[in-house]
Amino acid sequence: MARQPLKNRKMNKRLTHKSKSKKYHSIESKLKILDYASSNGKHSASKKYNVDRNQIRQWDKKKSCWIKLPLDEKQSLKFCQPKKGKHEALFNELSDYVNDSLTENVPLNTFSLIEKITELDPSTTSKSYKNLQSMVYDFMEKSNLTFKTCQTTLFEDKDLKDVIGNFMTKFNETVSKFNYENSEIYNLDETGLPFEIAPQKIITIKGAKKAIIKSKGQTKQKVTGLFLIRADGVKCKPLIVFKGSSKGRIAKEVKGFNNEHITCCAQSNAWCDLQVLEIWIQEVLKKSFPNQRKLIIMDNFAVHTENVNLIEYDKDLIKVLFLPPNTTRLLQPLDISVNNLVKKNLRQLWVKNFSKERSLISRQEMARRVGETWTGLSKTQVDSGFRKTGLLAQREESMEIEWEQIQD
Repeated sequence: MARQPLKNRKMNKRLTHKSKSKKYHSIESKLKILDYASSNGKHSASKKYNVDRNQIRQWDKKKSCWIKLPLDEKQSLKFCQPKKGKHEALFNELSDYVNDSLTENVPLNTFSLIEKITELDPSTTSKSYKNLQSMVYDFMEKSNLTFKTCQTTLFEDKDLKDVIGNFMTKFNETVSKFNYENSEIYNLDETGLPFEIAPQKIITIKGAKKAIIKSKGQTKQKVTGLFLIRADGVKCKPLIVFKGSSKGRIAKEVKGFNNEHITCCAQSNAWCDLQVLEIWIQEVLKKSFPNQRKLIIMDNFAVHTENVNLIEYDKDLIKVLFLPPNTTRLLQPLDISVNNLVKKNLRQLWVKNFSKERSLISRQEMARRVGETWTGLSKTQVDSGFRKTGLLAQREESMEIEWEQIQD
């Protein structure tokens, strides 16, 4: 029988060769494989455990870090000091920073490490971003670090309790010191309102694979609403910010929508900036219950904190109290009660007028809908956010704000 050509024999060998399957190995199993390789050789270890020899060589470089781990912690990777080599002093300082950040759950990425490297060693500022990126990767390799998809979680209950408790103490002290009443406690917030707010669920036939709503392409077109409410259930006139030049055609157009229920203006991105804040102060804050004291609760949005002196234009009448970071979902009355109601009512209006509208929603129509939704809010709906958070001047003696209630 004629022998097969060399090319065919190599091809048959590749087809019959047992491929090394990918398998997850814990730190403990990796050390076991490395011990076997040190006694019998990497080739033997590769055959016995079905692991590629190059992979064993990579593990061998990290062996010194893994050996330091306690036996009960060898199932997970841990941060270790970088090996000696180039940039040894810099990497040792950087490792202390990384260790502290990991301990305190501070997020780190390539950019944050590059910033820290340039801070620790100013001479590296002359290097290109690519070179600094290579230094970061070198440090990560030597320190047994890697990139992993992150999962965001909220504060632990204990942390939130302390933050909320401190703010409530400050709020109660301010109210008692200046003798504020519910009619003098306000909340300011901004929220985005899309032109089209489609419902998440619609009625369709059972068994249908899809439920399709034909949009007019305005789902991403938004206005910003600046809302101001009072603890006794009174709501002030909202300011609606449309996208457009503040001195152009759109600004003149939307000013024509102003009436007793709403005030409109324009900004290049439909955001709240310094110019919009000044308009709100002149058109809403100063005209809403003038000569009355106001304690305004608001979040720590940069436009608020940087321009607090403008908001407190009269120190005797106006006082601002900022909410702690990351607590608006629990302490901001507008977020808890009003904002979602406004969006829900706008969604109902969109569904109601869906079959009647053959063209895009105009700015005037959007302003009308927001005004109709805002004026339709009842006193109970407005003050429910204050009652749920406990941000009231007078509370019933039997009313105790428990953590579980706030969390709900």
